Amino acid sequence: MTRIGLIAALLAAVLAPPCASAQDSTAAIAYRDPGIRLLRSMVEANPDEKSYRIRLAGSLFEAGQYAEAAEHYAEYMEGVQVAPHIVRNYLFALTQTEGSLAAGERTASKYAEIYPTDAEILMRLGYFRLWQGKFSSALETCRRASTLDPVNEQIAECAEQAANPPTGIRGSSTIDRLTKELRSAGLVDSDRTEIRFRLAAELSKAGRYQEAWDHLLTLEPAYGTSARWLDAFLTVEKGLTRPDGSSPMYPIDRLTFLLRARPGDRELRLRLADALIEEQRFSEALGVLTAPGRLRLEDDAYGDRIRRIVDLREARALERIAELTGDPTGGATAPDDLTELTSHFMVLGRGREALETCERLTTAHPRDVDAGLYCMNVLSGLGYAGRAVAEADRLERLFPSDETVRRRTLIVRLESGRLDEAMHRRLDGLLTDPSDPELLLAAAGYHAGEGRMDRARALLDRLPPPDVTDPHASRRHTLEVLIDRETRRSDIEREHELLRDARRLAAAARDETGTVAGEVSGRYRDAVDAYERYFEARGVRTRPELLELAAVHAAAGDHRQALSILHALEDEFHDGDVLRLIARIRMDMGDAGGALAALDRLIAERPRDWEARLWRADVLAGLGYHEEALAIYDRVPEGTGTTYAVAQRRAIVVNEARGAGAAGDWSGLDYAGILAPNADGVRARGGGTTYDRWGQGMQTHVTTPIGLVVLAGIDSHFLSGTRRLVPDSETVAGRINRLWTGGIFD
Repeated sequence: MTRIGLIAALLAAVLAPPCASAQDSTAAIAYRDPGIRLLRSMVEANPDEKSYRIRLAGSLFEAGQYAEAAEHYAEYMEGVQVAPHIVRNYLFALTQTEGSLAAGERTASKYAEIYPTDAEILMRLGYFRLWQGKFSSALETCRRASTLDPVNEQIAECAEQAANPPTGIRGSSTIDRLTKELRSAGLVDSDRTEIRFRLAAELSKAGRYQEAWDHLLTLEPAYGTSARWLDAFLTVEKGLTRPDGSSPMYPIDRLTFLLRARPGDRELRLRLADALIEEQRFSEALGVLTAPGRLRLEDDAYGDRIRRIVDLREARALERIAELTGDPTGGATAPDDLTELTSHFMVLGRGREALETCERLTTAHPRDVDAGLYCMNVLSGLGYAGRAVAEADRLERLFPSDETVRRRTLIVRLESGRLDEAMHRRLDGLLTDPSDPELLLAAAGYHAGEGRMDRARALLDRLPPPDVTDPHASRRHTLEVLIDRETRRSDIEREHELLRDARRLAAAARDETGTVAGEVSGRYRDAVDAYERYFEARGVRTRPELLELAAVHAAAGDHRQALSILHALEDEFHDGDVLRLIARIRMDMGDAGGALAALDRLIAERPRDWEARLWRADVLAGLGYHEEALAIYDRVPEGTGTTYAVAQRRAIVVNEARGAGAAGDWSGLDYAGILAPNADGVRARGGGTTYDRWGQGMQTHVTTPIGLVVLAGIDSHFLSGTRRLVPDSETVAGRINRLWTGGIFD
């Protein structure tokens, strides 16, 4: 079967409506073994036949009937030496039987001498002594057992309790007192609950796990999903687990409660599904496998079990249809038979035949309330909302005071979305009962369909936590996802509306340039407040919107607040756009140093950002560095797409530079020259004379605003040869250092 086919089969199995006679059994089935009755009769007929008696004792032990099992074990063990595993079973049965501590100690002491290396027998002996208050002998016995099995936790606990009597007392005084309190009259339910929890805990500490389990089963319907109950269950489950891993607990209950405590355990989930399938409780098995967040279609173990469930349900449905329609007297006519037949048609997806069978059912039994309610649900499940409501009206006319009819017909109306004022009043009255998950889910779905997501969410919150085999888990999860999605969508729409409002106010403030300054400032404040409302609704401040808010602050003249926002963004995540805005605001503030620092960083990162270079030229021109500004303008290539009229800006800067030179205003100018190395040399050879000169040094030219070029330099000359060009004249050798300056008009 392909994955698509598997999904289709799964949906068909999950969505099929329930049937009172054909749906899977959901009642817990007590342990029943006809073999026990047979063995009991054989023992009664042959009381001296020990083989029958030991088989009966073993069967009773496996069934959890420990008191009777202990009696037969005792009868079997008289006069014979038995194997260690029988002794262990007998001692365990005695721990679960009230008033058997002394007998247990005697038997354990006897067989501890026969089997001195059996750690479990020694452990039982230690516990029997511990529970009777014989702490020193219990400690000695448990320590002996610990040397034989040092990793056994029960043995370690026995030694710990015996070594610390105040915390290890397992006498019956506390249990007896709590039992009397539980039986006393006049207690409210909350008091009984607390006493029962404490009594279960004390029974567990005393090793009387079966009795503790009985109390926990009483508490399970109301508290079975609570952490306190699950912790107590895990303690009892561990105590009742036999050495071979089996337990007297009903297997499905045991696996269900274990899965509650460990919902992510895949193997445990599959074991529970297998147990439910074995009991033909297919709907519950599907619920376990398809629980929200647990379905794994890619896992063959899940897919195989789902296919098996679908195949078994279909086979069962075909078999029952053949039996119900093959009656030679004319086919099924009884209400239960017609109801079951309809449910099987629904399982097979044969909606038309299911509808026809339902019509036969309501026609033949018009005053059968169960039949009418079932067919109403079938009509609703098949999508015939109008006919389902019509059937609801008919049932309400026939049974106006039946509370079940009023509730079920209201659910159908909720699912169809057809409620009048009277139905709304009925809904408000019925919703006072928090223990009706089906009605709460239907009401939540109705309110979600009407767009009242808060009301739908409040109804879902009233539901108890979902259980492992909760039949409503999938529907509840679907509603939660729908409500979350719609709530988020409406929140996003509201956020967008707030953002649009903030942008509209900011644009309006910028456009009103002719308004009085105070009024413009007030409009900017309104824009800032609108942005803050948007951020509060969204719950997070994102970078694009923060840039917009910084721009609004800057436009309002609040440069400090704008820079605070931008520097925070820059520290969190470096961004060239943020750096550009910082430079622009610094320029508007007149902070030339800050603007140049930001622009230098931006140009270093983006060398082809000509707009940033032109901003830098503007700042330099404002500082009086006209030559540097002109140099930047001259390097701007054509077609860069900048918004500047470069030629116009250049002309302005040139005029400013000339004006500054004519006025003699040289302040702010940079007179640093360019240092250039120079070197020259002369070498002369005459008939009787020689002359060599080699010089090296540095020189610079500095141009002033008045056209004067100042020259300066330093060099060294190395000389050798005859001083005069006369043969045989005196020779010289040495070095001459020279510092010189001068000027020319350009």
